[in-house]
Amino acid sequence: MNYRYQPNIERDKILHKLGYSHYNQYLKSDLWKEIIKPKVIEEHGGQCYVCGCKKNLEIHHMDYNKENLSGESTNNMIPLCGRCHEKIEFKKVKGSTVKVSLEQANSRLTDLIMKKRGKINSKSYRNWKDPKDRKRGWKKRKKDRNKYKHWDS
Repeated sequence: MNYRYQPNIERDKILHKLGYSHYNQYLKSDLWKEIIKPKVIEEHGGQCYVCGCKKNLEIHHMDYNKENLSGESTNNMIPLCGRCHEKIEFKKVKGSTVKVSLEQANSRLTDLIMKKRGKINSKSYRNWKDPKDRKRGWKKRKKDRNKYKHWDS
């Protein structure tokens, strides 16, 4: 996937202390592939936390800290299918795909979980689509945002 990368400086500092030069090296390590990722997936029943899908599972870090990255703890890590993970971590801006900040991703994750569990009226829920693809008008969306107080990510 082509996207503009926004580095996570704190995460990269911790990974450097753990002996990894970059995040991709960490994701290819035995620590990640054989210990941390399987443990998180097993703890959550082997399915996506949002939709329940059991294929193509990835792990979303809700927080990057030394305990999570070193494998000491699996708190703040949840399994997501590739589709749900992409929905929360990326958005389209002027024809390119941009990775959102960790805070925005976590906010989008919360909204997606609430929508799937019926806590948000799906008609008023703002999908994360390109504005040109939305069928509803700007004034209606603005009214809904004020009414339901959703994050505008």
